Amino acid sequence: MLATRGDTITMFSNKSISLENPTSGKRDWPRKISDAVSMRIKGPEWERVKKNLPLSAAYSPTLCDPFNQLDITISDKLRAVLPQGAKIKLVRDESQGLKNLAFAVYSTMNGVGPAPPHYDVRVALLKSASTGDYALLGTDLASDYGMFCGIVQGADADHWYILMDEPSGSSDYLAVYVYAIVQ
Repeated sequence: MLATRGDTITMFSNKSISLENPTSGKRDWPRKISDAVSMRIKGPEWERVKKNLPLSAAYSPTLCDPFNQLDITISDKLRAVLPQGAKIKLVRDESQGLKNLAFAVYSTMNGVGPAPPHYDVRVALLKSASTGDYALLGTDLASDYGMFCGIVQGADADHWYILMDEPSGSSDYLAVYVYAIVQ
């Protein structure tokens, strides 16, 4: 379960919670925590905070896409800059604001050969023009085996919290990927 308010996010679990800080390019800082953990997110950095948001504010994602069926309708100009065959999970378009940015979450098929096929979940940051055209600024692989489960609503314009159901061997866990746009 997950609760957010402003720049604070609290994760609740009756099992263990692991935090990883990928700033170094490696996921080399795991910590096991029981019950709940809270973080304050400032730009691309985060810090642990001691006070948790109330459990009453928490929710679990209800929409997951295990069969990669979700593919929303978007403009042809936006679809043209994403990989051919990509299934679009969501787009947050801030093109009318000062930033002229759009953020897209999409999937591409992975896994050829004898293993069952699965899909990668990727994110793209795009620059929009007044003509309605888009230019791709960059992409990132959010998960190579996870299932898209939505985004946290109400996040500010600089942060996107993507929820994933991550199968991991004999266990299954909810993952939250935080993307920050720093200009």
